[in-house]
Amino acid sequence: MSNALVEEIEQLHNCRTHQECAEWLLTCPLSKLLTYEFAIRSRLRTRGFLLGIEHLDHVLFTMRAPQQNGYPVRTTEALNVLATLRAIAAHLPGTDEIDA
Repeated sequence: MSNALVEEIEQLHNCRTHQECAEWLLTCPLSKLLTYEFAIRSRLRTRGFLLGIEHLDHVLFTMRAPQQNGYPVRTTEALNVLATLRAIAAHLPGTDEIDA
């Protein structure tokens, strides 16, 4: 299992741009986000990718919160952060300076 830690965290560690970090966050298994929260948070902070930390907070909150009728509760703020993260990952115009 420790090889999985090294591989997952190493992938994030090798990200050089916010776009790469956003892509990593959007494709990382949720179980890894939960298990390696502090290592991920540390690397996002080192990269200065504050939006990534905010997204991580929302994802983890959603995973830990009670469900409503079998569905996770998502706040409008969490959905807005997710939309911005997706825009950064897609490298849409105007996202170069987000969270720079």
